[in-house]
Amino acid sequence: MYAFVDVEQYQIVGTGQTVDEAKENYRQALNLEDVELSASSGAEPVSGVIDAIESAVVSGNTCYYFTLSGSDTVYSVQITLDAGLPFLKPGDFVSFIPSESENPVQVLEWNPEQK
Repeated sequence: MYAFVDVEQYQIVGTGQTVDEAKENYRQALNLEDVELSASSGAEPVSGVIDAIESAVVSGNTCYYFTLSGSDTVYSVQITLDAGLPFLKPGDFVSFIPSESENPVQVLEWNPEQK
């Protein structure tokens, strides 16, 4: 039996019969995906104006969910990508590189520069 334990939030644990299984279960407990594997090397940046944005705490991590004007796609970005995320509001211009994940689409790289 193997286990991964978050040293800051010890209630977040992943266990398994193998190291790989424990790691996979731990990443699920953190609400993470292997998005680095699903990103293509030539991923195109996405940019636009925020239509709606909300925050949620998922497994102890603050995530921001937003849509862009003219699109129904929901994007998700973790606070660890940019400390300025709490200050975003509808009408702000953003640019980022998304993963190939779906529902919501994970943001891999965040460009904090404004238009």
